[in-house]
Amino acid sequence: MNAFGIWQAYYQEHLLAGCSSDQIVWIGSVQLFLVSIGASVVGPLFDMYGARSLEISGIILHFLALILTSLSREYYQILLAHGILFGIASCLVYFPALTAVSQTLGRHTGLALGCMYAGATVGGIFWTEIWRLMLIRMGFAWAMRTAAFISLGFLLPGSYLVTSQCTDKQKQTLTLSLNEFVSCAKDAPYILIAVGTMVANWGLTLPTFFLVLFGRDSGMSEGDADRLMTWLNLGSLTGLPITGALADKLGRFNLMSFSALTCGLLVIVTFRVDSTMKASTSTPMVWNSEMKRDELVPVTKFYFPVHGASDQRVIRGIAQFLDNIGLSNFGHNYESTVEHY
Repeated sequence: MNAFGIWQAYYQEHLLAGCSSDQIVWIGSVQLFLVSIGASVVGPLFDMYGARSLEISGIILHFLALILTSLSREYYQILLAHGILFGIASCLVYFPALTAVSQTLGRHTGLALGCMYAGATVGGIFWTEIWRLMLIRMGFAWAMRTAAFISLGFLLPGSYLVTSQCTDKQKQTLTLSLNEFVSCAKDAPYILIAVGTMVANWGLTLPTFFLVLFGRDSGMSEGDADRLMTWLNLGSLTGLPITGALADKLGRFNLMSFSALTCGLLVIVTFRVDSTMKASTSTPMVWNSEMKRDELVPVTKFYFPVHGASDQRVIRGIAQFLDNIGLSNFGHNYESTVEHY
C-alpha cells in the first residue's frame, strides 16, 4: 500500500485508460478506508481470539485479491479485487501485528512503531522497484501473480511471529459492544483530536496517490517518475524511527502540531515547484518523514489514560473511521492506542 502511486499511474495510463483519475483513485481510497475502519472490529477480535486466525485469514484473502486482480480487466473488477478485497485482507494482516507491538512496549511505543513502519517503508521501496521490472518483463497479469506469491512467502512466516499478550482468562471477559463505541463518540476532546487529524490528512493523501502522475506531467520520464515513490519511502525509512523516538521524549501532541504545520507548507510547495528535480527529490522525502505516520501514531496517548479498558479497545477503530471520512486517508494515525488495551 505504500507504493499505490505506481498502480494509480499504471491504471490511469494503461489498463484503465478510459477512466478518469477521479474514478481510479477510488480503488486506493476504498482500500485504505477498509483497512482503517476495520480496526474497530479487528482490534477487539485480536484481544478475544489472538492473532493467528486473523493473520491466516488475511493472508488467504491477500493472495486471492492479487490473483483476482491479475485476471481483472474492467474497472469494477479491479475495484472489487484490488480495492475492497485487498483492503479487507490488509486490515486482517496489518492490525494484529500493529497491536502486538503496541501491547508489548510501553513508554517506548513511539520508537517501536517508528521502527516497525520503517520496515514497512522498505516494502514500499521494494515493490516500487520490483513492480517496474516485473511489469516490463512479464506484463500486468503475471506481474500481479508473481507479486501474490512473493507476498505469500513473506506473510506466512510473519503470521507465526505475531502473538497476543492477553491471557485466556482475560480473553473470556472481553466483549464487542455497541455501547463502547457510543461512549467514545460522546467524548468531545477525543472527537476533536480525531476530526482535526482527519482534516490534516486530507491534504497528505493527494501527494501519495498522485506523486507519480505529477512527476510525469512535470516532464519526468516514466522510470524517474515511478522512482518518486522510492524517494518517498526512503524519507520514511530514516524519518520514522527518529521522529518516533522524539515523540516519546518531546511529547506526541507537540511533535504532531509542528509536523502538521511543516507538512502543510511542504504539500503546498510540492505542487507549485517549477523544477522537476526539486519535485523528485527533497520535497517528497521531507514530507513523508515528517508526517506520514510516526508523529500522528502516538499523539492520542496523552489523552487515553482517563478511559476505561473497554472504551480503549474501540478508540482506535473510531479514530480510524473519522480519519477516513471521504475515503481519502491512510488511516495510520492512532495505532499506539492499542497499548492501552
